[in-house]
Amino acid sequence: VRGGVGPGARRVANPPPIFVGRDAEIAALAASIKRGPASLVWGLEGLGKSALVSKTLFLRFSEMISRTVWIPFTSLPKGCNSIAEVSQILFEAVRPHAKPDPGASPDDPLGAAIDLADRHDIWIVLEDLHLADRDSARELMSAVARASRTARWIATADRDDFGLHQLPEQVLHLGRLSETEMSDLARLALRANADESVARIVAMAAGSPWRLRSFPTTDADALAHVP
Repeated sequence: VRGGVGPGARRVANPPPIFVGRDAEIAALAASIKRGPASLVWGLEGLGKSALVSKTLFLRFSEMISRTVWIPFTSLPKGCNSIAEVSQILFEAVRPHAKPDPGASPDDPLGAAIDLADRHDIWIVLEDLHLADRDSARELMSAVARASRTARWIATADRDDFGLHQLPEQVLHLGRLSETEMSDLARLALRANADESVARIVAMAAGSPWRLRSFPTTDADALAHVP
């Protein structure tokens, strides 16, 4: 069945309209996605992990945007069983096109989720997977890397211990943006022009595009409100 995901499925988040840098990281993530079923992007909060994933999907895999289910773990109970939650979400996403699978076992939700994604040719983004129960998250990513065929599972997290330690080529560490990139982002996104404003904003943001975007949008306000 290749009818896509249902209208109630969680859509891929749009990347920021102004996106600066990360060319090497986009290339690395795209290569990881092409190589195998499981990919992990990890790094500190606020560095743009989710934005990198969505930008990569829109740039390199636009044909899969409508076939991707975006699962933000911030919307699920903290410490939840990721296998149970993901299985339920995937079933609801493909329900309009799904047919009963006589071989599926109700006692194997992980196997059912992997099979469902493969059969329906969908991709899954697991945003902030570190918020789920650690053991279930490790089991999920390990099983995906081992058994998934055509689907692609892309996780973001604040650490890298999710069962892919034997596949370092599928793990991407996202670092801070450079000062030059942050300066460009300040000028474009915040419309900051004065060198003093830009320098102070960049220093306070410390390589985090998320924090930079939280500042006011004029030079005078930026200087007045930055703590």
